Amino acid sequence: MTSDDYSFNSVHDLQEFILMSTDEISGLFKVFNSPKRIEILARLLIDTAYFSELVSETELQKSSLSNHLILLTDLKLIEKLERGLYTITNSGNQVLETITNLYLNNKLLDNDDLEGNIQRLNALVSKFCKKEGVTKLNEEVRIVTLDEMRVASTRTISIQPESDGWEKLKPWAIKKGIFDDQKRYPIFGFDNPGPQEKDDANRYGYEHWIKVDETIKVDGEFVTRQIPSQKYAVLRSKGISNIGKKWKELVSWRSKSNYKQANAQCLEQIVDRTKLDPEIFELDLYLAIKD
Repeated sequence: MTSDDYSFNSVHDLQEFILMSTDEISGLFKVFNSPKRIEILARLLIDTAYFSELVSETELQKSSLSNHLILLTDLKLIEKLERGLYTITNSGNQVLETITNLYLNNKLLDNDDLEGNIQRLNALVSKFCKKEGVTKLNEEVRIVTLDEMRVASTRTISIQPESDGWEKLKPWAIKKGIFDDQKRYPIFGFDNPGPQEKDDANRYGYEHWIKVDETIKVDGEFVTRQIPSQKYAVLRSKGISNIGKKWKELVSWRSKSNYKQANAQCLEQIVDRTKLDPEIFELDLYLAIKD
């Protein structure tokens, strides 16, 4: 349900609801008595951001930024994603746009410099408020549902766990006779734990899954997992250096869509196992979503 669904029967009903909810409404808008909280929301409008990026951009101390983020998260204006990213919610978008329009209207009514205000605001509206059509990113994102699947799973902890884990997975899959059939035996992976949680030796984790049927014996360093069916928003990334950027774009797309983030594992899938050159390497990024 979006805010557009709330249409009061009459102004009397609106008044009664407001009078019953003054403390809650006041508490929500107190968040905007801090310019830094407004700045945080504004910086998340276009793209997601890591905590470290927000520290640099806002020039806040880590403890102070944490307090702001906790407050904004509690009010459901932003959310912290599984991969350590922060994103603005639909509610955050709507509230920020509402107070910005209120600010513009108030400036327009400032009679001290009415003509000058009108000219400046018309210029701003012309520059920043154009209505855009469907973006290229919208056209690139696919909605996919993965059926329930049985997988063989292995996790690697190292300085470069993606490639080290791959060197463990590949010979195992070749030995089982399932490596070359990419359609029947797809391979997925994900950070576990991610690069944001490196240990003192600069190591982090990556877990690989390869889909297997009941005829495949799962042995060695691999364990069997049963993965439930899940809906995903999928975006393709080309080149290893673009993976982080494309994840941010996908998360940002979801925040502006009608989908919510699901409490399920996000995944990465190698598109073509024969093309692993860093410049042409392609991954399908799977962001777990729900209606």
